[in-house]
This record gives sequence, structure tokens and C-alpha cells, in this order.
Amino acid sequence: MTRLLVGRSLVVVGAAVIAFATLTPNGGSPPPFNPLCVLCGESGAVDLVLNVLLFVPLGVGLALVEARPARAIAGMFAASLVIELLQFFVIPGRDATIRDVLMNSLGGGLGFAIGSYRNSLIRPSASLGLKLLAGWTIVWLTLQTVAAYSLMPALTQSKYYGQIGRELGEMLSAFPGEILKPTVDSVVIPDSVFPADRVRRLLSRRQGALIQATVIPRGCPTTTAGIVRIADADLREILLLAQNDADLLFGVRTGAEMLRLRPMRYRLHHVFGPNSTCGYMGDTILLQARYARTGVFLRAAARGTVTEETIAPNVSQGWRLFLPAQTYIEPGSWSATLTAMWLFILMLPAGYWGFFIAPDTQVGKARATATPAVFVLAILMIAFVGAPALFGIPKVRPWEWMAALGGAVAGATMAMRARSRLR
Repeated sequence: MTRLLVGRSLVVVGAAVIAFATLTPNGGSPPPFNPLCVLCGESGAVDLVLNVLLFVPLGVGLALVEARPARAIAGMFAASLVIELLQFFVIPGRDATIRDVLMNSLGGGLGFAIGSYRNSLIRPSASLGLKLLAGWTIVWLTLQTVAAYSLMPALTQSKYYGQIGRELGEMLSAFPGEILKPTVDSVVIPDSVFPADRVRRLLSRRQGALIQATVIPRGCPTTTAGIVRIADADLREILLLAQNDADLLFGVRTGAEMLRLRPMRYRLHHVFGPNSTCGYMGDTILLQARYARTGVFLRAAARGTVTEETIAPNVSQGWRLFLPAQTYIEPGSWSATLTAMWLFILMLPAGYWGFFIAPDTQVGKARATATPAVFVLAILMIAFVGAPALFGIPKVRPWEWMAALGGAVAGATMAMRARSRLR
């Protein structure tokens, strides 16, 4: 009865989430129609991942209510196809592609397999447990490597165009005020094409380059307003300083954009007004920003007050790369909480499978009782020390170690309880 209740709940909730995520109109204009494109758009890899994950709960639910495999998978394929047809013919602003149908069907099939083989996943044999542990370890280390690479500057090799306070359609509104002397170190950024070689070298340095501009706000933008933007010949964003209400936004093109994941962007609060509300009309504000591998520096000086932050690039922020909307890295408890949850969840399966199979695994003539703990520590050393060192970015903080170890301990505790029920 519990299995059926959980299965029916997943089917209902999963279908509702799918309908909300895919059948609501989008205010923006859709990209050019290209039904066969796999990595369409600047965030094509994010769309692939999200389309797979979207149908996983529905697939799990159908398995738990014991739907026939052929009917379940065919039904999810048909549902995805109908959604894409509705997006193309009926729902405005949506992007319909065959890629979404394939990824939705893949996610539904993956969810159905998880639901069907749940007992083997929860109580695996020693051989299957080792394979699951090895597979999850590869996923975990791959995510950490991707996150580390996504923090590295990755500038394109083409002409660069300065865009100073411009209206850029749906991307950015015009900055309501004056912008004086925008520079990258000593290089002045014009509102036109300019030689890119020197700017490219400056931004690619390990210590980065100082981006600076003086602004005099004359109004409050209703959407994000671009102050200084550099784009290449293919309109790809290289650098951005922008205003969002009272906050300053900053970013440099990194490996995240190369992988078509969500860009890593940073936020400094209370630059254009107190209490997160736009103000300071007519005041002169000096803006400074620097993207370095060891830290992202943001500073604003106005009315005799200085607001500044230095934020260390961190591989533990990898969860931001796969979100459906853009987020901004900033100091705060909510960001730390989500990061801790991400690390906890990622280490939970490793702790569970490692300690579940330990009593049944032999190392020489002895049981591998202590081996899972050593293995978990080795994984963390590679992910938290090796990956940052490889790309020259800061190591993770002690509380992030604690969050990951907490996930491993929780998994080990669950494994011990599961084994005790088998006796």
C-alpha cells in the first residue's frame, strides 16, 4: 500500500510539474526554430540535463504502480511529443525541438529503471555495489572537475566590441545615467569595436585585470541595465558590469559558457541605494571589479562610503551550473545552505553503497570494514584538493568538508540499518 501510494503521488506530482514547466507561456521570444539541434542556445547543456531530470519522478512513479514497461515508456514519449507540438503551434515563446522529446523519454526511462530495480539499488550484492560505488564516484569527480573548469576564464579569439550603457533587447536595458571612463586596467573600453589582444591577455592573467568605471545614475532601471559590456563578433558576452535594482552584477566569460552551462556571475549589494532599493540619484559612484583565480573583487565608492567584497571562486558552487535560471554568487546564509545540501546529497550514495557492501567484500584475507572510510576520504581529497589545485583555484572551506562528510556518515548509517533488517 505504501509503494502504491508513493507511486501514485509521484505520478500526479510529476505530471503537474511537467505541465507547469513546459506548458506555460514564455514572455521572451523563442530562438530560431531548429528541431534537430542538440546543444541549442547558450545554455544547451543545462537544457539537456533539466529535460532528463524532469521526467525521472514520473518514470519512478509509473514503475511503483507496476505499469507495463512498454506502455509506460511509450506513454512518456507520446506525452513529450504532444508537449513539443503544443509549444510549437499553441504556446507562445517556447522552444520546440526533437532533442527535448528524446531527453524527456531518456529521463522517463531512467526513472522507470530506478523504480523497477529499487530493491537491487537499496540492497545490492557485493559486485553490484562496487559497480554502483565506482559509477557514483566517477559522477562526483566529474562534477567537481566541471565546476573547477567552469571558474576558469575562457575568452574567445575574435574581435571585441565595447557596449557602454546600451539597450540590448531582452538581455539588458539601457543604463539610466552617465558612464565615464570605463577601462580594463589602463585600456579604455570604447562604445565600438576595439583591438582585443591586450584586453584578452589582461583578463586571462592569473591575477586578472581591474575593470573600472565611474557612473552617475539618473534613474532606476526596471530590469537589469548594462553599464559596461564587452562582446565578441558572435555576440558572446566576454565581460559584464550591470545594475540590478541597488546591486552591482559582474562576470567574465569562463569555462561554464564553453560547456554551455549556466554562467558564474557575482553580486555586490547596496551599490546604487540602501536596503536593496535603488537610490543615490545624481551621485558619482566609482565601480571596480576584478576576476582572478584566487578571488573575485567587487568595490563601489559613493557618498564617502565604500562597499566591497572579495569572493573566492569555489568548486562547491557547481550546483549553480545546472539551474533553470541565472543565479549570482554572493555572501549569505542561503547560498551556504544550498551548497552544504549539494555536498551532503552528493556524498550520501557513496557512503551508503560503500558501507553496505563492506561486510561482504574481502581485501586479501580480511573483510573490508575500514576500506569505505578510506575510500570516502580519498574521494574528498581528489575533489576538494586535487581539482582546485589542478586549475589553480582556492581549496574548499572546512564547513564544506563537514557537509560532505556528513552526507557520507548519513549514508553509512542508513546502510547499517538496511543490513540489520536483512538479519
